[in-house]
Amino acid sequence: MDAFLIYQLMYLILDELNDENKSDDLIRYLTDANPYMRDGENSVDTLVYDDFRKKYYECDKKADYSYEFICDYLKNIDSYYGNIYSIFKSLSKNEYIDTCNNIINNHNEVLKKISS
Repeated sequence: MDAFLIYQLMYLILDELNDENKSDDLIRYLTDANPYMRDGENSVDTLVYDDFRKKYYECDKKADYSYEFICDYLKNIDSYYGNIYSIFKSLSKNEYIDTCNNIINNHNEVLKKISS
């Protein structure tokens, strides 16, 4: 799958988890990582998506909507954002996959469309 699609899915899921957790660290990350505030495939802080994309294409853990990659990515994210991995892990792998399927199949309009 495309890095930007996986990035958006991760962002939307973290945003939903933030509604339940209200973490200052996660709010800081979501503010910088927001892919909907700029044109094209980008984030508010362009370094956030650039880092994600680079690591995504270097990794081969892309099964199940890249669940293992996202776990590794969030475990090793800049310490400025704190431990948002622990918030993400409150969602089981199956819940993550089901949520991704639900977004793609039933709420595709929330995904940013990029024309080639």
